[in-house]
This record gives sequence, structure tokens and C-alpha cells, in this order.
Amino acid sequence: MLQLRPAGLAPRFCAFSLDLLIRLSLLYAVLIAAAVMGGIGVAIWFTLIFALEWLYPVIFELTQSGATPGKRAMGLKVVMDSGLPITPAASLTRNLLRAADFLPLIRDPRRIPAAAGVPRRIRRRRTACTRDVDRAA
Repeated sequence: MLQLRPAGLAPRFCAFSLDLLIRLSLLYAVLIAAAVMGGIGVAIWFTLIFALEWLYPVIFELTQSGATPGKRAMGLKVVMDSGLPITPAASLTRNLLRAADFLPLIRDPRRIPAAAGVPRRIRRRRTACTRDVDRAA
């Protein structure tokens, strides 16, 4: 039976840092070129931001190595629970759900509905100039 063990925090952090450095380098290089292109350059730059954030890991994980350049440098590989190479659907789902990992970083949970565009009820604060209209007279 094949024994798999998850990677530790240090190699995963180093792999993420290296991938981040690669992505930021690409963004910076395109930003310099986009600066002279005007409005179309800005559109290209924002498209690249989207592609690097959402598609960079998926594309590399679906290659033969099964890893982004940072993971490959650290000797890591993305596989299914069974040890088989990751499927396109699993890779896409895995990387789309990365956004949910950052939800606990939001300081005020009451901001989540506002960030999602969900209307919410606003409670009016009582001040010296207002009176409580909910209280029976």
C-alpha cells in the first residue's frame, strides 16, 4: 500500500513564497510594458492578475510534474488521495476554494455580507438628539 504524507509547513511556505516571487516578477514586467500602452495595457495587466491568481496553479498542477515551480523546487507534488495525478476538476476546485482560506482574516464578520453584496439591516444608534421609537409611550 502506498503511504502518502502531507508536506510540512516550512516546505509549503517556501514553495508558496517562490511561486509568489515568480508571479510578482511577471506582473511587474507586464506593468512596465502596460504603462506605455495606455488603457489597453491596463486591461492586459488586470487580465494577467486574474490568470496568475486563478489559473497559474491549475496549469502547472496538470503537467507531468504535478507541481508549480515553487512546489517542484521544494520536492512537493499535488496528487489525489489515492496517489494518482490530480484531475482537472479537482485542481480547479482546489484552487478556487483557496479564496475561502482567507475568510478568517476578515476582522469583522459583519462585513462579509457587505463584501458579498448582500443587503443587511442597519441598526440606528441612539444619540442625545434621537429618541427611542420602539419603546411604548
